[in-house]
Amino acid sequence: MKKLNSILIGLLVSFLCYAFNFSFLPGFLSTKNIATIVGALLFIIQSFKLGTFKVDFDVVMAGLIAIFFSGACFMSATLNLTRDLTYATYIVSFLLWAFGAHGICSLIRMNHGRIDLELVCFYFIWVAVFQCVLSQLIHYIPAVQNFIDSIVDGGNQSLKDIDRLYGLGASLDVAGTRFAVAEVLIAYLLNDGSPEYRTGPMIFWSYVAFIIILIFGCMVSRTTTVGALLAIVYAVIADFRRISTRIQNSRLKQIGLMVLILLICIPLFIFIYRTDPDMRYQMRFAFEGFFNYAETGVWRTDSTDKLNGTMWIWPTDSRGWFIGYGLFGNWAYGTDIGYCRFILYCGILGFSIFAYFFIFLTHRLARRNEDTGVLAFTLLLLVFTIWIKVSTDIFFIYILLISVNHVRNLYVDLESVR
Repeated sequence: MKKLNSILIGLLVSFLCYAFNFSFLPGFLSTKNIATIVGALLFIIQSFKLGTFKVDFDVVMAGLIAIFFSGACFMSATLNLTRDLTYATYIVSFLLWAFGAHGICSLIRMNHGRIDLELVCFYFIWVAVFQCVLSQLIHYIPAVQNFIDSIVDGGNQSLKDIDRLYGLGASLDVAGTRFAVAEVLIAYLLNDGSPEYRTGPMIFWSYVAFIIILIFGCMVSRTTTVGALLAIVYAVIADFRRISTRIQNSRLKQIGLMVLILLICIPLFIFIYRTDPDMRYQMRFAFEGFFNYAETGVWRTDSTDKLNGTMWIWPTDSRGWFIGYGLFGNWAYGTDIGYCRFILYCGILGFSIFAYFFIFLTHRLARRNEDTGVLAFTLLLLVFTIWIKVSTDIFFIYILLISVNHVRNLYVDLESVR
């Protein structure tokens, strides 16, 4: 029963972080909203048992910053007479994520009898692995593709039109961002996780997960590469931060396992690359920059050429720089770059508030636990790096990790009133 519950919790994590609409449910009932409803119901039941509403102070403060950001976006849309409220409603999205994260952490606590960062990371990582493997099953097995397309509203037609791989609600840069986060979390488990997550078998499976996400995740979205690079940065920082014989021996064990896995995987993928034309195409897409560098001596991809050539678009007057032009949706300015889209939408004023929002979350996450400083810093690097390419954010992982201590303390209080 516990394993079945774990699968259901993993499905709920997928519903929250890889949201989509079912073809057989009303449009407002997205999977993200389903996860939110579950979390809200659990919060109400817990509050009823306690006789009071217990809310995390850091979440309240982050919510206030989200309100200021929403206000700045609303002001821009109002003054510019655009009615584009894409981020003016960010506080609503904030609440959806917060209740969804609370529900997931509560269910993990109920299923395992404990809740900690490592467990939350474990679920998030293996949901990412599931999405990566599913993307390949969908691509190669028509029956799987037909089933997934039948339950997803729109049948993923827009993705098929541009010949892109996808999972269950996982596609393009939104999926790539989640995969990048998963790779950073793997680095956390291997370097700062509790000892039970740094045993030989756990290290082995962590590296297997990392390679699956890196290879298959890049076939879905090359944004995944950013997470792999930052995971390496995490490992380097961790080594410099804590240099000891114990850490060195642990690192040698990890390196040995990684070499073993690579000795198995590299010949396998070389064979597949040479014998399967479709996989060759997918691998060349996933690692286009590496292939171009090896073949021409120049690191480039079609997407980076497009970004650098036409997408660095900025306001043209002081008003635009300060409050923006109030347009975000429908690819209004023909750019995907996060920095450009946010400043064009809500100006330096709104963008500064949004950037501070993640700086605040980073600070609070770093103070939550003794070994989360490097993790929090790396996630902040990921936020600011991703905005070079897209305008998505990773609040979902911050709220999941920040909710851990609150749910742990909440269940201590619940047990005391029994």
